[in-house]
Amino acid sequence: MATFWPIVILDVLIIGLPLIFKLAQPKEINSLFGYRTKRSKQNEKTWKVANLYWTNIMLFGSVMVIAFQLVLIVVQESIPTILSATCIAWIITIIAGIFLTESFLKKTFGK
Repeated sequence: MATFWPIVILDVLIIGLPLIFKLAQPKEINSLFGYRTKRSKQNEKTWKVANLYWTNIMLFGSVMVIAFQLVLIVVQESIPTILSATCIAWIITIIAGIFLTESFLKKTFGK
């Protein structure tokens, strides 16, 4: 039986990174940490709302990616295939999260 350590490490990253952002949200606009886009950095209010919304989307997406991964583990035994599919699902989650967050900011705060 193949070792599942690479999958466990990837899962820790997938759920851990959004949790870090949730628990340690940046207090002020900066260029190093947080959800940083032109729209999110307009002012302190958009910054706080964007970071809160983004972390909630990413936590939900992380749970969905791990659920998808569990299905793959049941139907697919190849670790490289599972890891590749998980990474692709995570990238799609990040892109969708950006789109959803930017749409939310536009709808909430306007241009």
